[in-house]
Amino acid sequence: MTSRRTAVPITGLGLITPVGVGRGPTWEGSLHGRSAEATDPELKGCPVDFSCRVPVMTSAQARIGGGTAWPIGRFTRLAVLAAREAVAAREAVAAREAVADAALDTALAETDPHTADVDHVTAHGTSAPFDDRTEAELIGRVLPHRPGVTASRGVLGHGLGAAGAIEAAVTALTLHRSTVPPIANLTAGNLSFDLDRVTVERRARRVRAAVSRSFGFGGHNVVPLLAEDRPCHSSPRTDPRTESMTLHSRVVHATVHIPEGRQTVAAVEDRFRAGSPAVPLSRGVLQRMYGLAERTVAPDHEQPSDLAVHAARRVLADTDTDPADVGLLLYAGILADMEEPATAHVVADKLGLGCPVLDLKNACNGLLNALEVADAFIRGGRYRRVLVTTAEVSTRESRWEVDDPADILTALPSLSTGDMGSALLVEATDRPGIVGSRFFANSWGWRAATLPNPYAQHRKLGHLRIDSAQLVDSFEGLPDKLRGALKEFGVESDDLDLVCVHQPSVPFTRVVCDWVGVDPGRILSTFPAHGNVATNSIPLQLVTALESGRLRRGDLVGMFGFASGASAGLVVCRW
Repeated sequence: MTSRRTAVPITGLGLITPVGVGRGPTWEGSLHGRSAEATDPELKGCPVDFSCRVPVMTSAQARIGGGTAWPIGRFTRLAVLAAREAVAAREAVAAREAVADAALDTALAETDPHTADVDHVTAHGTSAPFDDRTEAELIGRVLPHRPGVTASRGVLGHGLGAAGAIEAAVTALTLHRSTVPPIANLTAGNLSFDLDRVTVERRARRVRAAVSRSFGFGGHNVVPLLAEDRPCHSSPRTDPRTESMTLHSRVVHATVHIPEGRQTVAAVEDRFRAGSPAVPLSRGVLQRMYGLAERTVAPDHEQPSDLAVHAARRVLADTDTDPADVGLLLYAGILADMEEPATAHVVADKLGLGCPVLDLKNACNGLLNALEVADAFIRGGRYRRVLVTTAEVSTRESRWEVDDPADILTALPSLSTGDMGSALLVEATDRPGIVGSRFFANSWGWRAATLPNPYAQHRKLGHLRIDSAQLVDSFEGLPDKLRGALKEFGVESDDLDLVCVHQPSVPFTRVVCDWVGVDPGRILSTFPAHGNVATNSIPLQLVTALESGRLRRGDLVGMFGFASGASAGLVVCRW
């Protein structure tokens, strides 16, 4: 056969498999590389008493719809559910051409991609020694450039008549996600033949063209070839970090670096009295006004970048993330190592990253804005993985010397700040993690809290000045907008499993809870033991919730921020 086939795009996929009901769960299960096999009660007493069974389907009839007039068989239910998912998706998953023929070399001869353009193979992988050796020899003969090879049989089991379709679907998702799932239960030493097998761990890489091999009893050989929606032989290889078709992002993990230094409220007040003898300050005023017990203090030699790097190293280690896989680094702190260049460069250098970087600043809402930016970049396909960092050494803004008693109320907030560093890893996913974000501003209120730039002030060092009453007034109308945004996402405050709010003081935390309609008892109070850690406030609450078991995968999290400027922000995510 020499006729050219018409290009057929794959616009939707539906999968019901032993590792999950739906395309997303199946793909995630494949990436983990663990077999779905388990003891099967229906096979009790048989020589082989295990199988790869599709998860509980008791709700399948309801999911298909109440309009069905009669019960349908189990296999039909699986097919209907998969078909419904495929039709509902209506998104281009992958494909330029799909060709079936008697052998792999024939399939390649009939398509546009050159043999060398094929950089991935989904093998049939029967686990029968003779079959696997024969298949390996064929792949090595037709594709001598050693493309990556995986097989889904070890994870999903033998799908019999559905095996070819499932393997083709997994291949399409491999193209779409730029990630190759590993072969389950296979180590490098199991087989003697020379193939670039993907084992143990998933492999992130751009796949331009892939083949899926399927064969059955009677000598049936079917080879779909799937490729990107552009001629493969004219497409240069690019960094897979920039190749993403995924439409969603999720926060993978959060970490904080809490300096060991501590300063009690009594020690803070004593130092203020020593520096401002003309200004009376009653004992315990910081605790009564703000709820402060002690605050965290970074070592004198450490800069904001150091605190951010401590947290970032931990988040990369905790998630087993290779620094080379980070596509973008954001730094969202109020304070920076220097005005030029961006502190993000300093953080990236200390981490050994070579990715693009940028600073993003919006007072205490900088971290939430960074999550919004990371989400937008990932949804737009620009990056697959974004490292968000922030840090503050706010105790160095403390106003120890005040000459005019009239300035005491605008100086006291600077004595309740704390030092800290944070990092969050955000990556691409096929399901909504970050559900949505909204930000609003009353820029006319910027004068309520200021820290002048000394270079803009002709090298005159300014002071942190916060008029608390004026700051509260600057948020006029913003709480209503945040509540409206929450409803826009289809979420009520009671739906949230965890609520995090910016905590510049205990009284202000209560005010914010009233604004957003949340019981203050639901908030993990972090201010008393750390102080106002600014952009680190919400990451600190996330980490506290993780460590205490208050936050688990799948929980719905609402993060509310109110910052000087004035601005208000909301990020809702599924953890």
